[in-house]
Amino acid sequence: MRKDLAKSRRIRCSLRVGFLVGFLFLFSFNMVRAQETRAPKVSLVEDMFDFKEIVEGEIVNHSFTIKNKGNETLKILQVKPG
Repeated sequence: MRKDLAKSRRIRCSLRVGFLVGFLFLFSFNMVRAQETRAPKVSLVEDMFDFKEIVEGEIVNHSFTIKNKGNETLKILQVKPG
């Protein structure tokens, strides 16, 4: 009788530990996914533009569209010409 009781307790304990480990795994996986989505993500419609031939002294300009596809504020702190 005692052996059956001890075996039953071990099984219940093993199940509890298994459920706890599974819960912690799923919880940590969701936390990692949530952290990945909480970031700015820059997206450019075009990353290059060719002005073709330009006469010397001619003023040219072009606007690039920058989009933030992330969930946090995108801060553009510096821009350098290519």
